[in-house]
Amino acid sequence: MRCHGPDDWETPTQPPPEGGGVGRCPRSGYRPPMALRPLTAGPSLRFVAVLAALIALLPALAAAQQARLAGTVYDLEGAVAGAVVRLVDAGGGRSEATTDGAGAYLLAGLGSGRQAIEVTKAGYQPSVGEVVLAEGEAPTRLDVELRRLDERVPGGPASGVDATLAAAVRRWLELGNRLLEQGRGEAAQAEFEKALPWLDPAGAAEAHRALARCRYLAEDVEGTVGQLEQAVGAEVRAGLEAGELGQSSSYQLLRTLLEQLGRTDELEQRVEAATRDASDALAAAAPPAPRAPSREPEAPVRLTRDATGRLRVAIPSGTTAPDVAELRRRLGDAHFAAESSPRGARGGALDLSDESLALFVPAVYGEEGAARRQDEPWGLLVWVSPTPGGMLPADPALEELLAQRRVLWVGAERSGNRRPSWQRAALALVAADVVLAHYDVDPERVWVGGYSGGGRMASALVWRWPERFRGGIFWFGADFFADLPVPFRPGARWTARFPSPGRDEQRLLRQRRFVYVTGERDFNRSETLVVSQAARERGYEGVTYLQVPGADHYLGLDAEWLGRALEAVE
Repeated sequence: MRCHGPDDWETPTQPPPEGGGVGRCPRSGYRPPMALRPLTAGPSLRFVAVLAALIALLPALAAAQQARLAGTVYDLEGAVAGAVVRLVDAGGGRSEATTDGAGAYLLAGLGSGRQAIEVTKAGYQPSVGEVVLAEGEAPTRLDVELRRLDERVPGGPASGVDATLAAAVRRWLELGNRLLEQGRGEAAQAEFEKALPWLDPAGAAEAHRALARCRYLAEDVEGTVGQLEQAVGAEVRAGLEAGELGQSSSYQLLRTLLEQLGRTDELEQRVEAATRDASDALAAAAPPAPRAPSREPEAPVRLTRDATGRLRVAIPSGTTAPDVAELRRRLGDAHFAAESSPRGARGGALDLSDESLALFVPAVYGEEGAARRQDEPWGLLVWVSPTPGGMLPADPALEELLAQRRVLWVGAERSGNRRPSWQRAALALVAADVVLAHYDVDPERVWVGGYSGGGRMASALVWRWPERFRGGIFWFGADFFADLPVPFRPGARWTARFPSPGRDEQRLLRQRRFVYVTGERDFNRSETLVVSQAARERGYEGVTYLQVPGADHYLGLDAEWLGRALEAVE
């Protein structure tokens, strides 16, 4: 007999025996070769009966009194009527309610404790997760978001997959999950392999982890290692930053397995290979970026005071880089987890000798003269890009917008998502220092912004350096300092990405402005909305949420909406 339940495979339950080995299954005594999770591929792909089985393995809470569950089911346009809310308790008992015209539901007479929940309606992706119920007069509150079948959710079918095929992919994954939970690894492997070519990178990472579990059920150790290596690469393709590899589920599983096999010397080589292959795949798939060679010199030049135009400049010698220890204190250890010693650091600071900045300074800045600039100082937008380039996109509408609003632009080069996040933060801080030293910029009009992964980095910079930035523009991506619930995956949470601000920082942050921009069809929309609501609920009144109608994640930097964001951040 082998252990097939998730709790059996999560972590070793006993220390390894002398001479190697791993933890032992408490039911059968079988020692698995590693810890592996079953595929979730997004809770919309999980089966509610599987969740009920998982819950049965967890410590039960007291059920002396009856509990109630109430809430609202909604979608992008508002309340969803006629949605079915189902609960399954640890004993297999089921309860069901249907939402009314206001999207509201109420389930009464429930036992307290952890229960599986599934919310369904035709035309929507199922929302599946878990909820913990407590007895008492007030019902437990759970609002659930449903997403339409054509909405893209990370961890599912890739964009461009038609609805019929997407539904088939979900069925294959659901069947694979059920077969895997039954210990039928070979049959489960066939289902996951059918789904794999049609999954987005986040879904592919979960599929590779599930395939790894299938292979170790067949005692194929090398196949297990290979699947986990591919899972690491898929997470990189999904947008995982180099500095965050240590937080990756796939990385942690691969490291654990190699440690248990006594092959830790392979870890760095395998991760580097997976990262390199993923980066090559991204580069091959990416469309060529629009360029204007005559306006953007290839080599960085020396920055002179009050120079205008589109400039690629070397960081002046003598510029002081932020201390690595201070970056660690502000950002948290997680941003350094994948590095035993920070690369590119000399004497506790980032080596700036090979770094460069991309600036856009409107011509009118130089035409109006120093006297007016002293009377009406310009603002500065420090931009963190998800790609290696830091230059303002070559769009006349964007150039005109910055000139009208009297804003300079600067972005560090080679500071995209593939770079360790602590280095991206350091370069953004250096970029602000360099511009302030060479231009007439009002320190009260210095903001930081970024797109996608750059928006996440920008949010950390505003929350952790409020004395440097007066606000932030988080374009289609944002992080927060506290765990937050995922509205379309009951029981799941987005984890905090940096430490909470201290008392002095909170005082400054009450005076700062936070502008969250997302698209109606952006796969980060729900998270962006929840983050903005969490900031407002904590008393930060300078929060603006902007949602671009019909836009997906790849809108780009739009002049109209950037103008609205700049107006809000002022």
